[in-house]
Amino acid sequence: MARITPIAKSELSPRLRKRVEADEAAGRNPELNAVLAHLPEFFDQYFEWFTPGHERGVVDARIKELARLKIARLNDCPT
Repeated sequence: MARITPIAKSELSPRLRKRVEADEAAGRNPELNAVLAHLPEFFDQYFEWFTPGHERGVVDARIKELARLKIARLNDCPT
């Protein structure tokens, strides 16, 4: 359960609502994007930095995500 209450889908900006709907369509939990909506300008800047490193490069994004999960597990960090 989230410690920060997600913003209701009906209250999201069109851009963030689109992200939440994409999460739902892909079978992902949409709550993360609904929580990020509390500070959209901050997270827009964060994802501008994060996305190129995660989505592009020599190593496939799927492998990067598996490595992130493994590191989190080794450090007893719930994700």
